Amino acid sequence: MNSKIAQMLPVVAALIVVLGVAVWSGPRLFAGDESNQDVATAKFEVDGMTCGGCEVAVRRSVKKLDGIETVEASHKEGTAIVTYHPEEVTTDQIADAIRSLGYQAELESDDGEEM
Repeated sequence: MNSKIAQMLPVVAALIVVLGVAVWSGPRLFAGDESNQDVATAKFEVDGMTCGGCEVAVRRSVKKLDGIETVEASHKEGTAIVTYHPEEVTTDQIADAIRSLGYQAELESDDGEEM
């Protein structure tokens, strides 16, 4: 009898882990990724960045805004690519956050707003 219980123990443990993950994930486990709904991407031309520290500063400044998903900045390319929720933040607000650091920022392309 004890050997059957010992054999079942790994199966029961695995089921508990699977159920725990399902409960923790909730509907997200089976639903589509809702965080990407109504998300737009804007590319900014940024003049004045000279190093990795500049990139970090741009990322931190823009990421503080509500509605920002991701920020990628490149001093080599002179760009910042921002994924954001247009209903929460505008490209003007994003550009202003970059300009507040002393850089020039101009919207190059945007798939979320009319240009």
